[in-house]
Amino acid sequence: MTTYHFTAPQFEGHIIIAYRDGILTRIDMEPATFPEGEANIYALHMFLNVPLYEENLDAFEREKPERKITKIPDRAPEFEAFWTAYSKGRSEYAGNRQDAKKAWTKLSITEKIAAIEHIPKYLRQKADTNYNLAYGATYLNKKSWE
Repeated sequence: MTTYHFTAPQFEGHIIIAYRDGILTRIDMEPATFPEGEANIYALHMFLNVPLYEENLDAFEREKPERKITKIPDRAPEFEAFWTAYSKGRSEYAGNRQDAKKAWTKLSITEKIAAIEHIPKYLRQKADTNYNLAYGATYLNKKSWE
């Protein structure tokens, strides 16, 4: 089974899309939050528009550039990947490594991926506004990527 993490500006969070042998087998909308009273509309839209065949997923993503589809690895990213990206040259500002590692273990695979993917944007935002970085554990516990 190949699983994907799907995000779009029309909803908060993400949707999980899974394919087995190249055929759509699962759409999990549970992790997503939709505008008040519109969940059914988005659910219908997803079921009608998500490609039945995995080979068409790239074209589906290209149709609307704001869509982002990321393949979820079979294994979760390691804590080291997060810590290296987050503390890049600023380990004194990243906080307690053990606290961050404890927060890391509470995240799902998709949350871990999203946390790591968001780090460059988060670091740019903090640099542009001259605000201090949150400790690594705080970044993870507050799910700052959402």
